[in-house]
Amino acid sequence: MNIRPVLKKLFRVVLTAFLYLLFFLFCYYLLKIIPGIRHPAPAVFISLVVSQLISLASEKMQTDISKPQIDFLELHKAKIEQPALAVIPETDELYYFFPLQSYQGSIGFLLFDRKFAYYLHFRSLKKQLVHIFNKTADVLENDLLYSEVKRKSLQNHLLLEIGRKISATLHLNEVLETIVDSMKQLVSYDAAGIFLIDREQNVLRRQVTRGYDENLLDKLLLKVDQGSYGWVIQNKKMRVTNDVQKDELYYQVRSSTRSQVTIPLLNGSQAIGVMALESDRLNHFTPMDVELLETFASQAVVAIENAQLYEESLQKKRLESELIVASKVQKALMPERPPCLPGFKTSFLTIPSRYVGGDFFDIFRTGESELGIAIGDVSGKGAPASILMAVLYAGFKSLLKEIYPVVEVVARLNNLMTETTAQGYYVTFFFGVINKETRQFTSTNAGHNPPILLHKDLSVKRLTSGGIVLGFLADQEYHQEEVTLESGDYLVLFTDGVTEVKNSLGEEFGDERLIDFLRKHYGEKPTKLRTLLLQEVRNFCAQKDLPDDLTLAIVC
Repeated sequence: MNIRPVLKKLFRVVLTAFLYLLFFLFCYYLLKIIPGIRHPAPAVFISLVVSQLISLASEKMQTDISKPQIDFLELHKAKIEQPALAVIPETDELYYFFPLQSYQGSIGFLLFDRKFAYYLHFRSLKKQLVHIFNKTADVLENDLLYSEVKRKSLQNHLLLEIGRKISATLHLNEVLETIVDSMKQLVSYDAAGIFLIDREQNVLRRQVTRGYDENLLDKLLLKVDQGSYGWVIQNKKMRVTNDVQKDELYYQVRSSTRSQVTIPLLNGSQAIGVMALESDRLNHFTPMDVELLETFASQAVVAIENAQLYEESLQKKRLESELIVASKVQKALMPERPPCLPGFKTSFLTIPSRYVGGDFFDIFRTGESELGIAIGDVSGKGAPASILMAVLYAGFKSLLKEIYPVVEVVARLNNLMTETTAQGYYVTFFFGVINKETRQFTSTNAGHNPPILLHKDLSVKRLTSGGIVLGFLADQEYHQEEVTLESGDYLVLFTDGVTEVKNSLGEEFGDERLIDFLRKHYGEKPTKLRTLLLQEVRNFCAQKDLPDDLTLAIVC
């Protein structure tokens, strides 16, 4: 937009008004030098364009004091016709009233003393004065329009700068400080602050403040349901207080504050904090200021949301990094390959549904002729389950340093888990030992999925003898059973990640489907059988990631 023609026109109007004013002064001093004539004192005229009186009801005044023909009125008569003028004090110095009428309506008025009547006796002079004051109103309106255009331009520039700042940095306080400092260029204030809600403590925490005693703010407990801040949060509406001394909700932090405006920071329908400005003057904040502050508040919400998302992203990356390390540690606890026991072939795998899991598996030699196998499943998933699994691992390994029967190991492990496990958590567990000389398998089942013993004739035996899950009740009695692993028998141990996986219809894979699969593929080597079973489970659930930790071991 080319602003030069506008400036030229404005210059001509100002120059014309100035020349009329010079003419008025020339006439006044010319009359003053005529001897024998008493002249009035210089007129007392007050422009209320920028004074506090204009705030009495600007919209009402525009309709009340606008006249088709502009003329000088006696103030007491003008008050009768225009009730909005009732706030003007009754004094001898303020007698004549003249409205400043612009193209858009009344933008203010002039007041003169009683002696000004001298000039009104001269018809031509009065006509010139009316013309001069009308031109003055035009000049003031043009100046206001120019100021408004300039203010809008500065506002857009600041908002653009804040938007650039938000996109350039994700540090919350840095962006909020930019917002608070930028507001100062458009809305004058003596103190300002942005406060965010601490949901855990149900209080407001200061983020950025100006003009407050920060030590005092740190000591204050600003609750989200009290005071003017609390009202704004609860009602999700801005609040303008023209006189804080008459506001029972205002909590005094600055003794010099006289007016305040508080605007909620809304993320959708949820209030996340407030933005407050305070002034040492009464009736300081105008509707235009409030409208502008709402725009800045929306910018603050964007900055807060971006910073919070960024912080959540960083925390997620840190957690993922920590979980990757934890996964490596957990993987190191598991056996890398099955130990060799002449006369037996073994294969196993364990896959956590997340970075870390709650499944436990161990296979180890207990001497020259024995092979121990243990499998367990901790309640829950993720990090809590992995921590409990590590406790289970450490306790189990410590018990193996002494020679105990299988049932005694499980009973002692139960007491240990009862002491160290939080309420509501438990562990299913199965432990057995194979003797290569006798081919006897001695085992105890503590609430775990019963392992399947598939015989050469394709008949099935479930290993269920034992007791309740570990970590639930102390001093429990467990039982053990012995079976003979004949040549051609398959011993299959697994967790519920195999049998409880569901398809799109909500059907579980189930024990019967597992048994049918083992019968169908009877005769396969353990390694191939393990691979085929894993593929069968994946095809059944039709998901890229397994919904639960999966552990599987096959001995034949």
